[in-house]
Amino acid sequence: MRSALGALISLSISAPAAVFAAEKAVEVDARTRKELQAMESRFAEAIQKRDDKTLAEILAEYYADSIGDEERAASKRLVLARARAGTLVSYPIERELRFTVSAQTYTIEGEAKSLPRLVTDKPVETKWVQVRRIWIKKDGHWLLILQNVREDEKTEREEKKK
Repeated sequence: MRSALGALISLSISAPAAVFAAEKAVEVDARTRKELQAMESRFAEAIQKRDDKTLAEILAEYYADSIGDEERAASKRLVLARARAGTLVSYPIERELRFTVSAQTYTIEGEAKSLPRLVTDKPVETKWVQVRRIWIKKDGHWLLILQNVREDEKTEREEKKK
């Protein structure tokens, strides 16, 4: 199971968003899209409320949470511990929302705000990140199997110019 998880993380990290979209540009039907949007809301709400019981129901046993191009990922157990401690960050997708389906996996991609972690009196520029979540439906229940959060490509290019 670890090798399958490693392969999934590597694929998610190494493949650009365009590859996932081009893989099989099948439009997700309206009913499935509505179900996935409800699960996305439930996922974000569980993080905000530190509800590790709801998160445990949503996350697959082999769930992986990765940042950027790192080949390491946080496991379900670590994510639940972060939720209980209040350190788990929610990234609700707000812009450029895309749904794709390939075989039995449903990918939701888009941009989310990355809020500053430090409280300051100074105005802070809104930073956007690219978010990709992969869901499956097993025995009639939606399970989140992967979340990858990376710097927005536009923001990354602008920061390199500075």
